[in-house]
Amino acid sequence: MAKLTFDDLYQVSLSSLGSAADDWKEMVGQLKDLLDDAAGMARKSDAARWAGVNADVTKPFVRKTAGEFQDAHTEATSIWSVLRDAHTDLAAIQTNLKKLVDVEAKSKGMRVQGREDGTVACVFVADRSDGDGPSQQELDAQRNLENRINGLIAQAEEIDGSVVRALRKSHGGDVHDFGHAKYDSLDDAQAERAVELAKKSIDRSQHDSELSTTELAEFRQLLAGNAKSPEFAADFYRALGPKDALTFEAQIAIDASTRGDKERLRLARSIQENMGVALGAATQPHKDNRDTAFREDKDYLGRAWVDDLKRVGRQQLALNIGMDHAQPTGHQVLSSLLHYGDYGKNFLVPIGEDMVAFERKGGSWPIPDPYNGSDDVSLNLDGKGEPGWDPMTGFMEALGRDPEASTAFFGGSTGGGESGLRKLSNLDFSSVTRRGRTLANGSRTRRAAASCRTRRAESRVRRPWGTRWSRRRRDGRTTATCLPR
Repeated sequence: MAKLTFDDLYQVSLSSLGSAADDWKEMVGQLKDLLDDAAGMARKSDAARWAGVNADVTKPFVRKTAGEFQDAHTEATSIWSVLRDAHTDLAAIQTNLKKLVDVEAKSKGMRVQGREDGTVACVFVADRSDGDGPSQQELDAQRNLENRINGLIAQAEEIDGSVVRALRKSHGGDVHDFGHAKYDSLDDAQAERAVELAKKSIDRSQHDSELSTTELAEFRQLLAGNAKSPEFAADFYRALGPKDALTFEAQIAIDASTRGDKERLRLARSIQENMGVALGAATQPHKDNRDTAFREDKDYLGRAWVDDLKRVGRQQLALNIGMDHAQPTGHQVLSSLLHYGDYGKNFLVPIGEDMVAFERKGGSWPIPDPYNGSDDVSLNLDGKGEPGWDPMTGFMEALGRDPEASTAFFGGSTGGGESGLRKLSNLDFSSVTRRGRTLANGSRTRRAAASCRTRRAESRVRRPWGTRWSRRRRDGRTTATCLPR
């Protein structure tokens, strides 16, 4: 398939695509009428008291014919849905592109011109013969505009590729058989492809391989263009499940932070950000009523998914990162995603309380082995220096973006009942200063960005005074244990 270029996107008329979508919509309606007729024929056939050869031949034939009408209707619905969404999305992208080119670029004294690779360059048109070159502010604006336009081109190219894949799967390649892959929207097709790439990455990582940079860039573009879509996000996370989603994220983050490939690190950072945004979109309470029960629906991950996430959160993930590194738990990886996105109290509060309860029961968070010289093994790729091994850091940042969730969390508690823990408010747990949690990294140490807190209130019951933070080796790995002073 030829690469989509700037000129293609700027010049193309999308009216024929819109007309094709309208034609397929009409076809869906016509096939629905035929489907109803065929279903009625099948019911009459099944109800008839036939016997002999005629019954043995005709009844199966009628059932198969009715089934083919059902499959034809399914295939037509998929094609219409994909073309409809593609036309809507591409028209919006083209409108934004022309606004950037015809309005913003001109207002800043720049001309946009296509490159041979399909991207664009923005060049200043003002006379610079006096020797005064563009200022740093102008250069920054030039780079920003180029990036935004090239981002739109990449998004359009991904939509184009997704449509091709979806139409091929809907058709199935059999001219005598209708109905194969079923899509209710373009989001469905794009989520399917993203899941396919994520699972491919997990499989390859177990065999000392990885996605190619081109595949990783494709995955990044799929998320970048759809992260805020609840339908895409819910489809993506539901199909992967919590364990595979966190395993995929952890593996690419650790690989990117340790291998020195700047392009893969850039892609991994963008993927981490967009996976966080997508998780927020998939778990946000219903917009019309934030107190709506936390239930499962097509565009929304419900309580069962979150309960599975909590179970995975306490377990170490099986990553192919060598025996000299700690295997992170699910909650540690989740924390790197929580730096991004908007979440609701129905998601954040149970996740946070599960982290707290895990720590209060003596659970500990693995950290990289300080003796193998790996100073830069990170789960968090935001570039702010915090490596992400303390899961409360990302969680607290997510709370800071949601006052309602923050109020609910700090007004709650863990323990009591049959938990085996004394009841302790989350505010008391969090507000007592965490002192000196040290993350060992080779010849030097790091302190978690959101300073670690000792559990002074809890220690009156569970731990003797006079102890301190310590590191202990367990099963060949180094873990951090919180002991109060």
